[in-house]
Amino acid sequence: MKDSGGARIDRRDALRGMAALALAPWVTGSREADADLRRLNRIGLAVLSVNTVSAHDYEKTMHDVAAIGFREVDMYIYESRREPAETRAILDRAGLACTSARVTSPALYRGWDRFLDAANTLGAKWITLAYLPYEERMHMVDWQELVDVLNKAGETARAHGLTFCYHSHDFELAPMEGKIPLDFMLASTDPALVKLQMDVYWMAHGGRNPATEIRRLGSRVATLHLKDMDATPARGITTVGKGIIDFKAILAAAADAGVSNYYVEEDAPRDPMAAVRSSYDYLARLDF
Repeated sequence: MKDSGGARIDRRDALRGMAALALAPWVTGSREADADLRRLNRIGLAVLSVNTVSAHDYEKTMHDVAAIGFREVDMYIYESRREPAETRAILDRAGLACTSARVTSPALYRGWDRFLDAANTLGAKWITLAYLPYEERMHMVDWQELVDVLNKAGETARAHGLTFCYHSHDFELAPMEGKIPLDFMLASTDPALVKLQMDVYWMAHGGRNPATEIRRLGSRVATLHLKDMDATPARGITTVGKGIIDFKAILAAAADAGVSNYYVEEDAPRDPMAAVRSSYDYLARLDF
């Protein structure tokens, strides 16, 4: 292809440039120099936020996402209903990188190596267990059995050059038989093999302060899902910056803890593209 001046640009050079961008720091500025200078340098998107739009035209939606300013995505491996190589080509054309590839729990028990290979094809750094269904977490014995599964999944992921993450919700914070499942899970798994993708909304909904938990857990927190909580009694999900969650405190704690990836997420927004654009604009100008 050619640039505007007519010089030929090799596609491999373009992809190498995108890879270099993916390695750039997520936070710019220095707290020691001036805390107000610290901002998110790159903001990712959980593709689930726009799935009602992407279902109609996946490639156009990815280009629209990139036009907002997003450069990285967190997505289910087969969210596009395409093979990973084809999805990767679409993301490359849009100028997006899949840094977190999501799976559901059946992947841990059947075809895990194939899912890891697919995540590598997408170019992911993290492979993230997105959800644990109710029947797999009814009793503490379920969690006691699960930690062995998570450790083994994390070990195999590491052998494939990936890092395994567990996405948090609020149900892991509900007391069960005298224990808190999230605390038990983190204490019983190898920190080198099982990291946490903290969803700040669900952490707050479960009764804990996300910033305090990030500082407590430190490097155990690998990535964040950023979504806001409205001020109604239902404490529903809303667009980032429209609710009551303290994102300044969260992002400051995350930067200090070395959290590497930040993804906007909003479950089932009425106008998905408007919602994620508003979230992006809020976060892009937020000093912390």
